[in-house]
Amino acid sequence: MKKTILILLAAIMPAIVTTASQTTKLWPKTEGVTTTFNGWDIQEGDEPIILDPQDLQSAAVGDRLVVSFSIIDTNSWSAINIWDASTENNYFDSGSVAGSTRLSITIDETLAAAIADTLKITGCNVVVSQVDWETGEVPDAEGKVWPTDDGTTVSLGNWSGSLPLTADYLQGLSAGDTVCAKVSPIAGSEGYVVELWDLKITKNYFVCELTETDTEANFVMTDESAKNLAAGLAFTGTGEVITEVWIKKKSDNPGTDLSDGAIWPEKSGLQTTFTGWEKTSGDDIIIDGSKFANAQAGDKLVFKIQPVGSADDYHEIDIYDTKWENTLCDPIEFAADATTIEMELTADVIERLKQGCVVTGCNVLITEIDLISPTGIATVETETRSAESCYDLSGRRFHKDGAQRRGIYIVNGKKRLLGR
Repeated sequence: MKKTILILLAAIMPAIVTTASQTTKLWPKTEGVTTTFNGWDIQEGDEPIILDPQDLQSAAVGDRLVVSFSIIDTNSWSAINIWDASTENNYFDSGSVAGSTRLSITIDETLAAAIADTLKITGCNVVVSQVDWETGEVPDAEGKVWPTDDGTTVSLGNWSGSLPLTADYLQGLSAGDTVCAKVSPIAGSEGYVVELWDLKITKNYFVCELTETDTEANFVMTDESAKNLAAGLAFTGTGEVITEVWIKKKSDNPGTDLSDGAIWPEKSGLQTTFTGWEKTSGDDIIIDGSKFANAQAGDKLVFKIQPVGSADDYHEIDIYDTKWENTLCDPIEFAADATTIEMELTADVIERLKQGCVVTGCNVLITEIDLISPTGIATVETETRSAESCYDLSGRRFHKDGAQRRGIYIVNGKKRLLGR
């Protein structure tokens, strides 16, 4: 009989119990019983994991089914599934549960309806020791979420490794939160990159290019990424060893309390990072021209920032038209210790900004952009760009006649094709 796959898009909650939570043991009925899944097959002599609907009569949407397990082979695929009793209709597929020992599955309307019938739990490459029914609120995951055992690391050598984190690590992930991977470079690697994918590694959300001296890869969640990665995510990359993963709530991030004059972002907590000239986290910074409708000459754009990289790296902010064809003002260069940059607006620049603009940069994390009348905020001194210098797309500076390889370079804030 052909199996009908009904994939349940359920959020998975972290293994955190509050005083408001209540836990009821559903399985096993006999103390000490476990069920081993070698691959997807139950070990001979072990009993299938069947949940009696009578035990879940009072279960409601928002409650959780909690599966406790151990992984047999850390080098093989491990997963947990929920089916009907005949194993024809699949109600939940965890994806990889590598690195985890406890999986909490939120009961949504689909699963609540299925509970009226007998449910069967299956697994792959795991030993299941207990299934519980949990009620009550669970707090957001915050702080260090991986590893649970000190000393565990994952190597991303030459694109050969990955670190999947199931959603029980990530409950409460929302726009503006930062997923931070603490890393240690692998000496002699050709490159240093950490990428963030969905749990099954089918869609890439973020790319963070690092240097030999960087110790963190930070990924600020957008609305889309927070929604999709709350179900689980995976780190891949090259040249790095991941030693820890942290979640920093948006309330801990700079720039979350927006100023009265803020014209970007639209809501608190959102940030955008440029590593080199490439956007490595956050959304494109697109500002509607209506934001400048009442602007006057002498008003200022104030950028709240954090420089990225070292003091030797190049740092700049540019403002383009919405077609990315022309810069609307001179490039703004700043020092590696700057946190606030002011740009005084002229009448000509304001007219161009009223058509809308895109803000980009090099080696900078932008947390807020304000439009204000002159205030006492200290102006950051900017450097004068040499007409005879240019920068590659990684932000390295050299004389424009020194471009050895043919490619795109930034000259006086504009992209040009240089080289032989």
